[in-house]
Amino acid sequence: MAPSKRNLAPVTKRCVLVWWHLMTEKHAEEVRQNKNQTAESPTREGALETAVSG
Repeated sequence: MAPSKRNLAPVTKRCVLVWWHLMTEKHAEEVRQNKNQTAESPTREGALETAVSG
């Protein structure tokens, strides 16, 4: 159990960092959209593309 847990640590850390980046990017996009248009909310795909390209 311990060796596999040790191997998963960097992967988990990376997943958390990616997730955090996606969440902050999505939130920033939502704030931007809310300032411009309250009717339209950003899609998850749009936030994902922004995070991947940026």
